[in-house]
Amino acid sequence: MRKHRAIFGNPDDITDITGKDRPLPYELKDRINIYIENKSQKEPEQFKKDIEKSSSFNALIRKEIKKGNI
Repeated sequence: MRKHRAIFGNPDDITDITGKDRPLPYELKDRINIYIENKSQKEPEQFKKDIEKSSSFNALIRKEIKKGNI
C-alpha cells in the first residue's frame, strides 16, 4: 500500500514510519493528486518505474517536490 498511495498525516509522527517515507501533510493532497493524474497520463511507463525505484510513494513525492515538480 505504501508503494502505490500517498500516506497523509502528521509529518513529524515517526512512530511507525521514518525518513522520506513518513506521512505527508494533508495540505499537499490536491497538488499530489494533480501530479499523479498528469504524470500517469503523460508518462505512464516512466511513472511506474519511478514508483518501483522508490522506497515508498511518499519518498517519490518528496523527491518530486525537491525537483520542483509538485
